[in-house]
Amino acid sequence: MLPVDPATARTMSGSGEARATLTGHSLVITGTFEGLSSPATVAHIHRAPPARRGPVAFTVEVTTATSGEVSGSLELDDAQIQALRHSEYYVQIHTENNAGGEIRGWLMPQDPSR
Repeated sequence: MLPVDPATARTMSGSGEARATLTGHSLVITGTFEGLSSPATVAHIHRAPPARRGPVAFTVEVTTATSGEVSGSLELDDAQIQALRHSEYYVQIHTENNAGGEIRGWLMPQDPSR
């Protein structure tokens, strides 16, 4: 995960990694982050193609600190699974200093042919 917006990157910091495992219609997301500019307040899964912004699709758990974990267990329908397979979801962590989102990263398939 990287800072959300180049225009505001100077007020943002941090990095992280998230992994998602799809079993049937169940999606489990786990990840870690560190070095945020202020404590995390909420984490969402947004829907949009890579490098685009999109609306909130799901809320996931996040440690309310500058470093910690993000996690969630979601039930997806067939259309949501197709969107996931086309890299149309990203994890975004919002913070006290950056309520619009501080870092985000797309959920990309390990095997793009799937």
